[in-house]
Amino acid sequence: MTYPHKCIGCGMCCLSHTCPIAMANYMIAKNDPCPALQWEGDQSVCGLASKFPAYIMGFGAGCCIKARCIKDGITYDFASLPANIKIKLAQSAKERKGEK
Repeated sequence: MTYPHKCIGCGMCCLSHTCPIAMANYMIAKNDPCPALQWEGDQSVCGLASKFPAYIMGFGAGCCIKARCIKDGITYDFASLPANIKIKLAQSAKERKGEK
């Protein structure tokens, strides 16, 4: 599958929902923080990536987040936002979830 927006490794997808592989691997729920989600600066890294091929995990395929962001009454599609804004929003979400 191809996506109109490339993956920038912001981590928002993993912060939003835990993937089925992580849920099964760690016996956690869909909205639980993923123990496999790791950070190298502002870039997210999947700790399960070495155990499963990328095409199974889905990471790196492209940004498919359907979230809407609203600022000054204007609605924006998260996937179409500039990379620097996506990273800032993901870092903010990471802090709210207590991720390290």
